[in-house]
Amino acid sequence: MKTFFIWLFGIVICGFVGALIGEYFGERQVLGFVIGLVSFAFFKLLVVPERTDRYGTGGFDE
Repeated sequence: MKTFFIWLFGIVICGFVGALIGEYFGERQVLGFVIGLVSFAFFKLLVVPERTDRYGTGGFDE
């Protein structure tokens, strides 16, 4: 459940910040919102390392 809320609030906050940045640069807010959503997903999936100790069995390394 914690992972769900991290994704939910991360996507909402990044979308909001992207919309503010898009408005500041004179672009459309929707474009900034979409860029914020994609940037959070990219950062979360590709940059943050995967936790393998999550299940107490050593994860997928065993």
